[in-house]
Amino acid sequence: MPKMNHTVWLYWEGPMPPYIRLCLDLLQAYNPNARMLGPEDLPGLGFPSEVLEAIREWHICQRSDAIRVFLLANHGGVWCDADCIPLKPFDLLARAAETSPAGLVTYHSTDSTFGLGLLAARPGAEPIAQLWQHIYRIMSDQRVPAWLEVSSQPLTEIIKKTGHAGVVVLPFDHVCPISWRDQHVLSTKAPEHEHAARLAARPNIWTCMLSHQELSKDSTGDHILNLSRHELLTSDRLLSYLFRASIRRLHESVRPSGRAVVTLNLYGDGMPQNFRESQRAAAQRWGAEYVEITRPLFGWREPYWEKLNLDQHTAAYERVVFFDRDVVVRDDCPNLFELVHEEAVGAVSSEQEGHNLLHHIVPKMQPLCETLGVPLDFTREYLNSGVLVFSPHRHRQVFEAARLVWALTGDHRSWEIGDQGPISLACRWTGTPLYLLPCEFNRCGSRLWDCWTPRMDAYIWHFCGPKDWTGMAKTDWRSCPDQT
Repeated sequence: MPKMNHTVWLYWEGPMPPYIRLCLDLLQAYNPNARMLGPEDLPGLGFPSEVLEAIREWHICQRSDAIRVFLLANHGGVWCDADCIPLKPFDLLARAAETSPAGLVTYHSTDSTFGLGLLAARPGAEPIAQLWQHIYRIMSDQRVPAWLEVSSQPLTEIIKKTGHAGVVVLPFDHVCPISWRDQHVLSTKAPEHEHAARLAARPNIWTCMLSHQELSKDSTGDHILNLSRHELLTSDRLLSYLFRASIRRLHESVRPSGRAVVTLNLYGDGMPQNFRESQRAAAQRWGAEYVEITRPLFGWREPYWEKLNLDQHTAAYERVVFFDRDVVVRDDCPNLFELVHEEAVGAVSSEQEGHNLLHHIVPKMQPLCETLGVPLDFTREYLNSGVLVFSPHRHRQVFEAARLVWALTGDHRSWEIGDQGPISLACRWTGTPLYLLPCEFNRCGSRLWDCWTPRMDAYIWHFCGPKDWTGMAKTDWRSCPDQT
């Protein structure tokens, strides 16, 4: 398999409006490995002279389609159109192209096609190689292609023929939250909080892909192409808000400090008082703050998604022990901060005696593993996320990767792939060290469902699944086994 090139390819030719310059500045700030190209750079990258001559008469959009496909087929990497506002770095997209069987990352586009505005590919990846062969045949025929004949239409046909398996496909609104058909809304003027609400409704987006083609048609006096850099950054237009949001995300940084024992108790679902007391006591013994998070980050009810954003919930802390709200901690539980070294994510395997659920887990996880080309030992590496030890900043890429996996599932209500599935796969995919704690640190299953007693026989009990709230409230976390 060819070695993956993580270069982010950017291209522009002709006069550059200030908003494009700002897009390119941000794309390069988010991606230090970005390479800005113009027509003069292409021969040095191996473009045959006959190719450059053949595409000279094509529309600039089609010319750039040919250029991106040649670059990805021969060099690999990530291509991003210049008229794009980034909201995340692209390194995970390059990783997805590197590991996925098809070696390709694309996104759903309009009219049931796949988009080319943001593409990642391994050099020589079969779908991109086939697309380049298709384009080369058109050039060899010395004809100008139809509008989509060298872009989304042939790519869509190639993927349909070869099958979607192994192709990583992002949702449309994660790349284009504002469709090319709706570019006029970028000029909408409104208070900051109204613009913020639009972005908050789509928290997992990678980019806001613009359409220079459509924006160039604007005939109003308030033409976006004519706005100065100052106006682009300071006005009350939606476009200006998006630029400011990109800059804030690029530079937002809270200096982490200290340790915290954290639980999520959102939506008023309740938490037994003895469970709260046990977690607070553990925090005190371990020299950490106890934090019960009751305010969701997002304006809709999605507990799995909130857990996948634990790195953002806890960004102020250097290290975190997380407990689900249905977790009770015995009074003699060893310090998890000391058991798990800082480089690793600490957790307990889901599969344990009395909690044997692989027949539920494997059918839902296997397609995700195959799409990303990442094998998972489901017995060991599929984690129960009710107890986690992590460092929010050190392990931010794990959570970013988990959010990407979540976007690929299409099923956001299933416990198997709601939070712990994406987190488990993300740890393996990113190569993050995993410290597997013994089951005594997250005992669950039939021991609690069928054989509950007030006296705890493990350091941590986790009442996942069916709950006996009465029994939970009577669990004696202070009663430890007799010392001999």
